[in-house]
Amino acid sequence: MPNRPDWARVPPQRPITPPNPNFPIMIELEVYAVGLRDSDYIQKLNHELEAFAGVRYQVDPNHDIVYFEMGEPAVTLNQISAAFRRIGLHPRFVGQVPPELEVGSGGAQTMRIE
Repeated sequence: MPNRPDWARVPPQRPITPPNPNFPIMIELEVYAVGLRDSDYIQKLNHELEAFAGVRYQVDPNHDIVYFEMGEPAVTLNQISAAFRRIGLHPRFVGQVPPELEVGSGGAQTMRIE
């Protein structure tokens, strides 16, 4: 076997372990909404999202995206969509929607944004 420099050595692979049921899960969701850059919409959205206990979120106004985090399925996709629609925005869920949020969501689908 040839001598390899340290940076070229492949570290040994660790076996994949199943998730620990005692370890809390983290559900993440990204929502894109055209027009969210307007500060009035951000304030209105903050007011709407105050009602969702256990949901943390961060607004990226430069890209019209809201990042959600929750430790358990505290809301459904319908509830999140309704919060955006009440202030006049049309939400689009980015990426794969966590299956925990699909229950009661009415079969919401994601959309590829290009």
